[in-house]
Amino acid sequence: MLIVNVFVKGKIMKLSEAMLKGMKGTKKCKQTYFEGKTRCCAVGAICRTIGMKHNDDFNNVLMFENFPDLRDENVVHPVLKHSSWMFHVITDLNDNHNWSRLKIVNWLKSIGK
Repeated sequence: MLIVNVFVKGKIMKLSEAMLKGMKGTKKCKQTYFEGKTRCCAVGAICRTIGMKHNDDFNNVLMFENFPDLRDENVVHPVLKHSSWMFHVITDLNDNHNWSRLKIVNWLKSIGK
């Protein structure tokens, strides 16, 4: 069963908090949300907090319901300096710029997410 609206201390969990929680005990992967049970990308780490742990579990409707900033928030890409969906920026940093998930967490914190 997947959870809708993940709360921490009475507030909806920030993306940085979700990624930190979801990446515990896993290693990074690229070009896919999950690789087996021990690897996940940056977005996959966020999704682990709502019960998604395999590519077969992935449901973008539930992901966007729980973390609407991924879909609704446009941000300036920290490398390319253009505006795009948060989801696309996080995926690009993970897959194409080889940022660690912790570096992405720190960037998210720096923009209040």
